[in-house]
Amino acid sequence: MTIWLVGKKLDDIVRIPLVMDGKRLKVRPNSLNEVYDFYGIPVHYIEEEENLESKTPSQNIANSLGKINSAEHVFKDYRGKKGKFNFWTVTLWNKIPDKFKDVIFYHELIELNNFGKVVYAPLAHEFARKAEREYVCTYLPKKDQEEYSKFLRKMERYSSKNFGKLE
Repeated sequence: MTIWLVGKKLDDIVRIPLVMDGKRLKVRPNSLNEVYDFYGIPVHYIEEEENLESKTPSQNIANSLGKINSAEHVFKDYRGKKGKFNFWTVTLWNKIPDKFKDVIFYHELIELNNFGKVVYAPLAHEFARKAEREYVCTYLPKKDQEEYSKFLRKMERYSSKNFGKLE
């Protein structure tokens, strides 16, 4: 689901503060009129059943566990006037184990935050990978760190050729 404001006003959007305060992120997909507020950036979190890149033959699934997109919702408000809300979406694949979704979500936030600071996306992705590794080492127990590494290795071997066989 995405943002839906028909018959409402911008004040009806619930902004959930999302700050890095030395703790592991607690995130869940947003409902229709919710966004996370990441240092002033509205971010709407959704999950998809189908992998984001499953239609591309031999795509490395590990590189497409999550994605970010700019979005705009145009609507008629409660007075019948045209309204517009600009935000970002973070979409995660719903087959990511629940205990690792915050890691992938964090990666996407860091990538989003660096888009405006670096010229091209691969460098923003590299910043996010580094931050992701630091996040994993800081917030995941040793056992979960090892399990996360195994999960990523499994995803690197997994491609759209064998999509649907992931268990």
